[in-house]
Amino acid sequence: MFEQTFKNIDDILYKDSGADSELDYIGRTSWVMFLRYLDDLEQDKGDEPALQSKTYKYIIDEEFRWPNWAMPKNRNSDNASVSLRKYLLESCNLHTVLDMPGGTFTGAGVKAVVLFFTKGEPTKKIWYYQLDPGRNMGKTNPLNDTDLKEFVALEKTKPETEKSWNVDFADIQTNNYDLSVKNLNLPEEAALRTPQAILEEMELLDEETNEILSSIKEMI
Repeated sequence: MFEQTFKNIDDILYKDSGADSELDYIGRTSWVMFLRYLDDLEQDKGDEPALQSKTYKYIIDEEFRWPNWAMPKNRNSDNASVSLRKYLLESCNLHTVLDMPGGTFTGAGVKAVVLFFTKGEPTKKIWYYQLDPGRNMGKTNPLNDTDLKEFVALEKTKPETEKSWNVDFADIQTNNYDLSVKNLNLPEEAALRTPQAILEEMELLDEETNEILSSIKEMI
């Protein structure tokens, strides 16, 4: 499954001027995999202290943690990818973006997004639609025509709903031509309580339970 991925990584590292043999870049690949595994492990270990309002001390300094050097969020893409999106949006009309749920395509493992272009005219406004079939997708439960019925009907007029929204090209242009799917029409969710507040409520409920039990014992 990952054979081609590793081959691509090896090909890139082999071209590095510092790699003299396979032993060099195989070692580098192993270190990258280890750092990714270590980050997942530390994230899991950090969840439990967070629920108790405690602080988890990471093994690796923050600047060297996986999210900060392998996929930094304060840097959303490089000049080449921005230029490519700019060219596509200015030479073609990206009128619709269909956000598909995970499992739609067998073996993909991640969510898929379908882009609808019209060649020869620039993009002015993009209509996003977030497909929600109401079930888990997979090989034994594939996408069907019924799942797409609402999308096909709404795509003609491109309305604003809880599942769909419109974005002006000017807003995308000022945001490095970022096409990320972010539903702007979802109803606001109630703010989540802090772990400390949850623990305090549990303690209060325990006290009330003990008082009730004590009262019952006195009556017996």
